[in-house]
Amino acid sequence: RSRLLPEGIMGPIRLVEIANGDIDMNTCCGTHVKTLGQLQMIKFFRMEKVKPTIFRVYFAAAKRLMDVMNDMYNNQASL
Repeated sequence: RSRLLPEGIMGPIRLVEIANGDIDMNTCCGTHVKTLGQLQMIKFFRMEKVKPTIFRVYFAAAKRLMDVMNDMYNNQASL
């Protein structure tokens, strides 16, 4: 059970585990894909420390990443 899951939530939820929960286990809040190949690509932009053992990761994948890359290209091309 994820420690941040509110009491009374019923039905199936998806938990994401890293290293069998030794590193992290949390409720999933992302897009569900059948295979990682559906993401096409993924880019990690930055990571920030929230607490001594908690990090926030900023990333984009698939179409959202293509949109970010197109915006960056257009900005550079207009200089």
